[in-house]
Amino acid sequence: SPRSWVFGFCPAWLLQQAGYDVVRQGNILFLGSLRIGVTEACAGLSSLMTVLAMSLFYGSLKIRRWYFRLMIVMVTLPLVVAANVLRVTTLSIVALRWGPESAFGETHAVWGVLVFAICVLGLLAVTGCVARIEAEVSR
Repeated sequence: SPRSWVFGFCPAWLLQQAGYDVVRQGNILFLGSLRIGVTEACAGLSSLMTVLAMSLFYGSLKIRRWYFRLMIVMVTLPLVVAANVLRVTTLSIVALRWGPESAFGETHAVWGVLVFAICVLGLLAVTGCVARIEAEVSR
């Protein structure tokens, strides 16, 4: 899917820029003998749709004009993508440095919750800023 492709391509590029030897095949990253698959079931990918839905709901509660609501969604999308790319990249580095068992399981779940929390806080901040802009425009 496009989501798992983006979350495979961007971390591979970032890892290459950091000097790691990465080969990407679809949503699978090969770092030496390490194979990392970015799956549809990954909580980080699922958070994308959840936070976008939250942006629509929260925006409808706080914002009156539809184009300001759209602004919230449009700003939230790159925030969620960037946070999840950072998550995959960081977990890949952890797996390379300390072994695959250190990056998956509990660590993977903790990073999923952390990324989701960052995205929700970002959504609240964006909505607050857009609400202030809407209030200024309405005067």
